[in-house]
Amino acid sequence: MVYMFPSHFQNRHDKQRGFSLISMGTHMAIAGLMGTSVYVGIGVVERSAAISLSRDLENVSYAVSNYRDRYNALPGDDPRAEGRWTGARSGDGNGLMFSGSVQRATDAFDATPNLGDTAPSETLLVWQHLRNAGLIQGATSESGITSLIRPVAGRGHVLGIQAFALGLPLAVCTANVTARQAVEIDSRIDDGSPARGSVRAIRDTPAGVGAAPDTQYRESDDDRYIVCKSI
Repeated sequence: MVYMFPSHFQNRHDKQRGFSLISMGTHMAIAGLMGTSVYVGIGVVERSAAISLSRDLENVSYAVSNYRDRYNALPGDDPRAEGRWTGARSGDGNGLMFSGSVQRATDAFDATPNLGDTAPSETLLVWQHLRNAGLIQGATSESGITSLIRPVAGRGHVLGIQAFALGLPLAVCTANVTARQAVEIDSRIDDGSPARGSVRAIRDTPAGVGAAPDTQYRESDDDRYIVCKSI
C-alpha cells in the first residue's frame, strides 16, 4: 500500500518550501546590495579625497604664481624677503627654487627644519614667504621655525615644492597618493596621463621626483604615487 500525504499537509509543505526559497533570494539580494554599497562607498571616499587634494595642489600653484606677479620673484628664492618681513630669510635669487646649483631628488620632501638650521633650503623658505605674503595659511616668520614647516593638505598629504620635478620646471608635489586618487587628480586637472602634461606621477620610490614619470597608471590597491602639478 502506498501512503499518500493528506492534501492539506502537502500544500502547507509546498508553501513552507516556497517561502524558504523566496526568503533566501531576498537575503541574497540584500547581501548583494550591501556589498555594492560598500564598494560604492569606497569609490566615493577615494573621489572625495582626490577632489580635496586636487584643490590643494591648484591653490598652492596659484599662490606661487600670485607671489611671483606681486614681488617679481619666486617665493623661497626671493632675495629681498628679509627686508620685507621681520624675521624672514631670503633666498639666493638665482631664479630657481633651491639653494646653489645642486638639486636633490628629494628636495620637495625635506624634513621639518632643525631649530639650529641657519641656512634652510629654499624648498622650505617657500612656505615662509608665502605665509608672510598672506597667500597661504600658517605661522609667519615672526613665529620662528614653524613658518618653514611644509603644509599638510586636508586629507593628511604633506605638500612640497620642487624644481625639475618629474621633468616639470617647477611643481608642487605630494606623496602616498593611492592609484585611484592619482588617476582622478590627473583626469580632473590634466589629461589623465602620468607621463605628460601639467600633472605627472610616479610610483612612490626612493628615487623621488628626480626620476622619469611612469608611462601609465597601475590601479592596484597596493600602489602609492607621488603626484606633481606644474606651477
